[in-house]
Amino acid sequence: MERSINRLRKALREAQRVAVLTGAGVSAEGGIPTFRGADGLHGLAGSRRLLELHGSIWQVRCTQCGRETMDRTPDLGPRPTCAACGGLLRPGVVWFGESLDPRILRQAAEAAERCQVMLVVGTSSVVQPAASLALTAKSGGGLLVEINLERTPNSDLMDMVLVGKAAQILPMLVEDGS
Repeated sequence: MERSINRLRKALREAQRVAVLTGAGVSAEGGIPTFRGADGLHGLAGSRRLLELHGSIWQVRCTQCGRETMDRTPDLGPRPTCAACGGLLRPGVVWFGESLDPRILRQAAEAAERCQVMLVVGTSSVVQPAASLALTAKSGGGLLVEINLERTPNSDLMDMVLVGKAAQILPMLVEDGS
């Protein structure tokens, strides 16, 4: 694994465009609730140009007027309502059976296509269309690296597969390996 880590460190240092596709395994591994829970992990960590394909629990949307606002209140009560129109509020996440925001999906596909390195971390790689973003990166010529507790259906398509805990592997990528 050390050779792979060193190769990846070098690729990351040389890359101008890096994309990271994360799944619930990134936060669940550390005991942090997944995106459908109260985490906001990537935003709080300072990630730039964050695209949340499945939305954010911290975003609330009015079911009547469509107004979206940020709300970090842990408990909105039994019937939260919109300050603008009085309509019911719902979490700003995509539930099963709902479509992803086409604008965000397009931006994610463009980032995948242009990246020089894509890290696919903590995801089962079975939920579409998110899982296909790795293939988009590969077709664009990016180095494709999977970091996961176990191999996935996309593992054979990867340039590199690092099996293990993300919380142990990711810090190795920023350590001085020289």
